[in-house]
Parts: sequence; structure tokens; C-alpha cells
Amino acid sequence: MGALASFGALIALAITPAQGAVPTGFTHAQVASGLIDPTDIEFAPGGRQFVAEEAGKLLIAKPNGTLTIFLDILSKVDATGERGLMGVAFDPNFATNHFVYLQYIRKAIATTSIHNRVSRVIVNGGSCCRA
Repeated sequence: MGALASFGALIALAITPAQGAVPTGFTHAQVASGLIDPTDIEFAPGGRQFVAEEAGKLLIAKPNGTLTIFLDILSKVDATGERGLMGVAFDPNFATNHFVYLQYIRKAIATTSIHNRVSRVIVNGGSCCRA
């Protein structure tokens, strides 16, 4: 039994990085400030950095550190508790179809209760969106 416990401790040590440690070959740098409850970050083909905020904004973090609103769905998102805009993904064929997928918790409306939703938006040129 002691050998099994020791093995478990070794596994835990092997997969737990030191607090605050940055792996070899990586650097730690702040790229933007002013985010409110960020939930996801994705890089679009071409390199633009997108950040989802829980309340329902999808932002672009520009190389100079500024944030611009790409999409605002605050009115559709239920962000209470652990709900909100949780994910963003770019279609593998984004270069040709311009599809972006969002996963969020949809607010209740008169005919539909709160529910999980995946939506597709179509990027027009460099701006958003056509649903």
C-alpha cells in the first residue's frame, strides 16, 4: 500500500507545475487590461486575438493592448452564477466561409426557458456580423 501511495505522490508532483513558474521557451507578458470576467481566448486565422467575456461581449485584443468590441450579445446572455458566454471557436474553413461559433447560456424569453446555445455568426469583411 505504501508503494502505491508513493507512486500517486510522484504522479501528482510530475503534473503540478511550480506556483508561478513559466515553462522553458515561454514568456509571461500582459497583452491587454480592462477585461471583465474573461472566459475564453482564441486566435483567428490571420492572428487576431479574440477574448470572450462572461456577460456577452466578444472582444479583439489588439497588439497595442487596446480592446475593441467585435460582438455584443449582452441582451441575449444569462450571465448569472457560472453562466454566460463561455466559448468561441473559428470554423476550420474560416478563410472561405467566415463562420465563428459561440457557446453561451441563453436568457429565458416568454416562450423558452434558459438553455445552452451554440450560435454561428458570419463575419463580414473584418467586422461582425451576419447571423
